[in-house]
Amino acid sequence: MSKPALDLFSRKSHALPQKLWLTGIQILLIALVWYILFSDGALWFTIWPGNPVAENIPVRRLILLVFCIVTLCRFVLTFTFFMKRSIPFEELISVPFAFGLYYVGSSVLALPNHTPMGVLDYIGIGLFVTGSWLNSFSEYQIYRFKLASANKGRLFTGGLFGLSIHINFFGDFLWVAGFACVAGHVLGIFIPLMLLLMFMYLLIPPLDTHLRSRYGADFEAWERTNKRLVPYIWQAFSGVQYYQKMNASFIIRLGSVW
Repeated sequence: MSKPALDLFSRKSHALPQKLWLTGIQILLIALVWYILFSDGALWFTIWPGNPVAENIPVRRLILLVFCIVTLCRFVLTFTFFMKRSIPFEELISVPFAFGLYYVGSSVLALPNHTPMGVLDYIGIGLFVTGSWLNSFSEYQIYRFKLASANKGRLFTGGLFGLSIHINFFGDFLWVAGFACVAGHVLGIFIPLMLLLMFMYLLIPPLDTHLRSRYGADFEAWERTNKRLVPYIWQAFSGVQYYQKMNASFIIRLGSVW
């Protein structure tokens, strides 16, 4: 792996201007979601098949708006307190694009869905709550571990990370899948699927290479006995071979935000 690629994981920085930019963009995206779901923005999509202007706003639209606000709050919490690394220029573009898909994409897909709340919606709520908790609480556990000076330079393998090496990414996949379920459109499945492929082929392989380089035998022993992403299920990982054929620095910067 190239040194610039490693630096993305290892360089520490408050990156306040970048964080303010990313937070501001998300606030604008949520304002757009509100306009689409609850105001005249829905009129933009009246040509969307099966999307008559609803006299009564479906409950799922309110749920999607709440999902967006909760995700924004978690994002601010994570980037402000738990994650203190540099943010390259590429992330200032790719992060808004990703959250635009999650927020605005799911909202547009939800417009034709005027059916009452059903099993799929409640599954989506469960996925969102579970995924949000897995992602945020695992980041909090790492943060608390690193606060102790005795743990400097040590690999954290406890807590939720005892379930899988990248349990925080698995949480991301679940809460994005929750958006898709509540939106209730068949096209929505491609959003979490795309995120899963990003993890498999663009982010996890170089991150594992970095961890293996930094922690050596400790990480190798951990990955031999733990699952890669999905707890209790996924151990094998074919993305490593694919990653090795591609440019490490470009791949890490593109995939680190999804």
